[in-house]
Amino acid sequence: MVGIQTKDNNNLDSFFEEQYDSLRRYIQSKIKQTSESDAEDIIQEVALRSFSRPIDALPSNSIGSFVYSAIKNKITDVMRTKKKRINHQEELEQL
Repeated sequence: MVGIQTKDNNNLDSFFEEQYDSLRRYIQSKIKQTSESDAEDIIQEVALRSFSRPIDALPSNSIGSFVYSAIKNKITDVMRTKKKRINHQEELEQL
């Protein structure tokens, strides 16, 4: 079991190393006015959550799809939070 876990983590690690710039550009294309550091924060959070998952929760053959789905979900969370913050700020300005 340890050998399989190491192999899957190596695949995940390799994917993040090879696709890092592509992932950053993808995030920046989806969120307007996103700095490089914000995009990197999203990648790092997704990577941390991915590496923290139990080995049997990782896909063995579609790591790219798994990572891009996780990033898409994180972008949705960021946008939702940003929208709530803007709405809250507008409410405060009306007071």
